[in-house]
Amino acid sequence: MLPAPIVVSANMHVQYISNFDFAKQTFDLIVDMERELKDTSVSLQRSSNPFYDIKFDALESRILGDLEFTYKGLNVTGMRSREKLTVPCHFSQYFPFDKHICTLRLISRRLPSDRLTLAWMSSPQLSTPAMNIPHFLANEVSADKCDHKSSAPSTSSTTTFGRKPLN
Repeated sequence: MLPAPIVVSANMHVQYISNFDFAKQTFDLIVDMERELKDTSVSLQRSSNPFYDIKFDALESRILGDLEFTYKGLNVTGMRSREKLTVPCHFSQYFPFDKHICTLRLISRRLPSDRLTLAWMSSPQLSTPAMNIPHFLANEVSADKCDHKSSAPSTSSTTTFGRKPLN
């Protein structure tokens, strides 16, 4: 019998959204991300730590500042980072639109879903209730459950943009 998969919980806080590029169909965001083991009795050494394997499914990703780790003895039980991401969003798919949804996935690139489960600790949050971006109003970030039939586990969040009225 296979052991139960390791459960890693994630929490995401969107700090800033910018650089909408309609030609490349991308935008940038800065997010604070926390990852923690659901069961802290799991023995993970630094060399086999799944936190390094869990990444955003983004075109570009860059860590800003230092990675912060939580330890229980010699085991890593949590990780916090701030990242700048460039993510795809197909703006032309429903243009013109009054509402548009962009998806950002958090995935494990190496561990299969029978060995690792990703879950949200709580719903992702915006730094302000409604973030003003030229021509857009980012007014909602929500956590979605992804159930892919592939070997890699993932979880995702969606950002909903509403079009600002032209004055």
